[in-house]
Order: sequence, then structure tokens, then C-alpha cells
Amino acid sequence: MGVDDIGADRLAYGYAITAHRAQGTTVEVAHVLDDGGGRELAYVAMSRARHASHVYTTAPDLTEAAQRLVWSWDDERRQQWATVQARAAQRLVELRAEYRELVGSIPPAVTDQLVRVREQQDVLEKDLGDLRTGAGRWASTPVRASYEYLQVARRVHEENLRRVQDPYRGLLARHRSREDLKTGAATLQAAERAWQCTTEPAVPTGPEL
Repeated sequence: MGVDDIGADRLAYGYAITAHRAQGTTVEVAHVLDDGGGRELAYVAMSRARHASHVYTTAPDLTEAAQRLVWSWDDERRQQWATVQARAAQRLVELRAEYRELVGSIPPAVTDQLVRVREQQDVLEKDLGDLRTGAGRWASTPVRASYEYLQVARRVHEENLRRVQDPYRGLLARHRSREDLKTGAATLQAAERAWQCTTEPAVPTGPEL
């Protein structure tokens, strides 16, 4: 169709229907788009008009357009087209089934959940660090006092060790240091037990057998 064929004075509103739906219909002029439906469909589509029937097909030139119509309206080709169309329809059904299966296998998005879990993990790790030093929300609790008690006991014990191992101290001084070391060790053990009881949750015990 050239430029003169599609001018405003040559165009009007129209309605398209399939060749199957057109059976039994009579119109003044028929315009048929050939899509490889075969001889029977072409006959139905082009025998609806009283005055004129026009056939259209997609091709780069008239020669190839004629060859396409010959191919489309040949009996053998028509059967081949029907077979191809049936296979294409079946393949479409299979592809849709595969698509639904793939969509169903996609796990739900968990990005937001991972972000929340990581944020909660950061909070817990910070709180754990505060617990180990009696800081943060643990500063005004028995945890802080137990932590300071443990640190003091450790410093005293280390100082007692240093004094006992000092070769320049006298015999009596080293004897006193050994006594202080025993006392400090006992204090350190008590501080460690107190710290453990303060920071670790109690493990529930089952009924005695």
C-alpha cells in the first residue's frame, strides 16, 4: 500500500474478525489478512463480500507476496501449517507450565529480614561487650560492681606474683608475699565465681531421679 492508499480520504473505521467467526457473514467489501491459514480459511474469508475481496500479506515485493500466497493456499502446505501451529500451541502450554513452576520455586525476598537480623546481631554484640566490662546498661547493676571487684582482685594477684618472684626482696618479705599470694589467689577465685554467677544465666536443673 502506497501513500495515496492510506490518505485520510481513503480511511474509515473498521472492525476485524477471524475467518472462523466470519462464516455465514455477508459484507459489501472484504479485506483479508493472510496469515498462513490454508486454502479453506482463505476461501471462507474471501467469499464473504458481494462486490470485492482484497487479500493482504507481508512481503518485501509483489513476487514474494504471490509466492507466499501460493505456499499458504497449497493443500500440503496448509496441513503443514496446521501441524506447526498445533506444535507451537503445545509448546506454549509447556512454556507456561515451566514458567509457573519456576515462579513457584523462587524463594521469597529475604533482604529486609537479613538487614533486621544483622541490626539485631550488632545490638546483641555491643550489649555482650558492655556486659563483659559492666558498661552501658549494666553500669548501674551488680554486674558493674562484680566486674570492678574482679579487676581489683586480678591486679592484687599480679602484684603479689611480682613480689614473690622479686629476687631482691628479703627472706621475710618474700615469706609475707607468699602468704599474700595465697590470700590474693583465694580472693581472685571468689571474684571469678561471683563474676560468673552475675553474668551467666542459671542453668535449670531437671528433677532428681
